[in-house]
Amino acid sequence: MNTDAISSRIALSASIQYGAGFPKTFWVVTRPEKGSVIEDILFESDMARMELQFKGGLKASEIYGVYGKEAEATKIAKGLLK
Repeated sequence: MNTDAISSRIALSASIQYGAGFPKTFWVVTRPEKGSVIEDILFESDMARMELQFKGGLKASEIYGVYGKEAEATKIAKGLLK
């Protein structure tokens, strides 16, 4: 991705209006596959990064959940890996 595209993504993220109490970043847990580790299924994101995830091939059906707090997302992700 060139620097102009990156700058556009940053500007897009900065222009999004978030409701009161809504975190600007959030935690995404995807459905694990055989052999997955926590780093494969848990990541921090914002709206611009999610756009890149979807363009990179992530499907909504692969997302288990979206969480505002890292601790909650980590607990869920670890439970899915058991």
